This record gives sequence, structure tokens and C-alpha cells, in this order.
Amino acid sequence: GPKLIEHIVDTVLYFEGDPHHDHRIVRCAKNRFGTTLEIGLFRMTSSGLEGISDSANLLIENHDIAKPAGSVITAALQGSRVLLVEVQALTAEAGLGNAKRKVSGADSARVAMIIAVLEKRTGLRLIDRDVFVNVVGGIKLSDPSADVAIAMAIASAHMNRGLPSNTVVLGELGLLGEFRPIAQLAQRLLEAE
Repeated sequence: GPKLIEHIVDTVLYFEGDPHHDHRIVRCAKNRFGTTLEIGLFRMTSSGLEGISDSANLLIENHDIAKPAGSVITAALQGSRVLLVEVQALTAEAGLGNAKRKVSGADSARVAMIIAVLEKRTGLRLIDRDVFVNVVGGIKLSDPSADVAIAMAIASAHMNRGLPSNTVVLGELGLLGEFRPIAQLAQRLLEAE
């Protein structure tokens, strides 16, 4: 089968990255003798791969006074490492009642749930709006702590109001509209600081 080699080796490493960005991630999917909770960050240069030791500003844009509408920063866990990641959203009037939902870098089913929560619990009318969500830098978020950041990015884009530049948004969003606790909050806040 397709996983035959993975069953017989001691370690499986995935080399990930968006071809349009210069950073790459080495992620351990299997390690018979240790943890799989670490990732390695590298930058592609003309002389080859170079390790990135300070990842704080790798995936976020610096905006002086306020973030543009639809831009939110979150502190996401990638393995045991915290990365500051920019989530962007855009809403636009849908043509002929066929609202589109396009997602890059996050689970589209989870984003659909977040949109439903925003409509039901906050009264934000998105049913007749196209909603686009993008996680900047080619990162794929699977951490539920990015739920509130995605919701805030969508709401910010829809209301055309940006957040202050020093804002980091964290939290899992429940179906009742409540914020759920997240893992390793202190580590995330330390990285954001």
C-alpha cells in the first residue's frame, strides 16, 4: 500500500512549503525514538537552505498604526513551536445569490462553521456575501485556537474596520459563540510579546 515504506522506517519527515515563498518547514510525522512535536524552519537562498532561528516576524506583515480591515494575527502551534501567523479575510457581494466560500491554509469545513456561528450568534449577515479566508505564508492551520482569529478577520473585513497593530487574537470558538480554552496559552503569549 501507499504507507508501506512509512511502516518500516524509523522516521518520516515531510518537507513543506509554498513555492511562492522562500521559507520551508520540515515536519516530523513519525519518529520511533522521539517526539513528533517539533518542526524546523528554513529559508531557501541562492546558496541553499538556511535555518531560521527567529520566527517571530517570518509570517506577518508590519503595519504601523492599525491592521488593514480583514487582517488578524494569531499565535498558532506548529508542533511544539509557536508561530505568529497572519489570517486575512475578504468579503464581497455575491453574484446572483451564489455566495462562495474559498479558504486557503485552514480547514474549509471549520471556516464554514465559524461563518455560521458569526451569522447566528452575532447577527452578522454573510449569507449573501462571498467570503475568502487566507492564512499568509503558505502555512496550514489545524490548531483550533485560530478560530477566533478567523472569525475576527471575517468580521473586520465585513465591517471594514481594522484592529490595532499590537493585537493578537487567540481562542477556540464554540457553536454557542463562546470562547473555549486553548492549550499552552502562556507559551503563545510569550511569543506574541
